[in-house]
Amino acid sequence: MLGDPLNVSAGATFLKPSPLRYNRLVCSHKTSKPRLKLLSARHLLSLIMTCAEPMDKHPSLETNKERGMAKAGNGNTVKVHYTGKLDDGTVFDSSKDIDPIEFTLGEGRMIPGFEAAIMGMEVGDSKTVKIASEQAYGPHREDKMLKVDRQEIPASIPLAKGMKLQAQAPNGEVVYFSVVEFNDAQVTLDGNHPMAGKTLTFEIELVSVS
Repeated sequence: MLGDPLNVSAGATFLKPSPLRYNRLVCSHKTSKPRLKLLSARHLLSLIMTCAEPMDKHPSLETNKERGMAKAGNGNTVKVHYTGKLDDGTVFDSSKDIDPIEFTLGEGRMIPGFEAAIMGMEVGDSKTVKIASEQAYGPHREDKMLKVDRQEIPASIPLAKGMKLQAQAPNGEVVYFSVVEFNDAQVTLDGNHPMAGKTLTFEIELVSVS
């Protein structure tokens, strides 16, 4: 879900191989419609400055859970551990070995199906959900496929299938592509999110609600 069509068929300036890993679910807030911004794990962790605090610092959450009141809802800030899998069982992302991801429900930072799955959960609850592409990273769109002359990409960049490139569009926006195929004359690029068009399964554990 990278948002609107990439109008960079002419005038795009290719910068360098992207160091970004397509492994977190964070969205940008440049438009009212959520648009995924692909972040490295290190960059993401720099945005999340606080780790999950021990539960003994939140006695009220324990009390609310016992009363059945600590349900996640719109406007709540939650911390969640998750593992994402493809249909063949391949794990494409997990927070199990790092801090839980933290976000506020209703802000549009997460893919819609992920947020919807957390609504109504209580602290300590776990579930497994399957999310169709329409509620995840959207369909694979042909209008995000791009063919460019090889000379438009700096010769200093040694191309390889699957490598990630970042480019600057005429409006100054930085966009990201995967190399699909190339020869001496032309390069085919894919501006879709790597998870576009895929049904995803998430194992989710709600760590805290505030």
